[in-house]
Amino acid sequence: MTAAEWRQIAFTNLIVARWDNSFRLGRMTEDRLRGMLDGHFRGERARAHWEQAGDGWVRHAHAGNNRRARRFADIAAEQFRAAVAAGPAVAADAYFTPDVPSP
Repeated sequence: MTAAEWRQIAFTNLIVARWDNSFRLGRMTEDRLRGMLDGHFRGERARAHWEQAGDGWVRHAHAGNNRRARRFADIAAEQFRAAVAAGPAVAADAYFTPDVPSP
């Protein structure tokens, strides 16, 4: 893994942590979370992050007593599995490429 890839995965962890916090505090609904994770897990860096750290997120959440933390981890794991089943990830260098060319 290159230093740039590591930084991207570390940043991905910060994004997921932010969503976890928002969900725990009730600022994000399950539907909104699923939508965010659906788009997130299309990307190769997001998938690489969850492949490396997802089990830890789930174990940590289930070791605690916060119901919403457990629910967040379970939803993230479900959305990751669904994304993998849907097909290959979008390459990092193409993730933010617009579908329609700019005029």
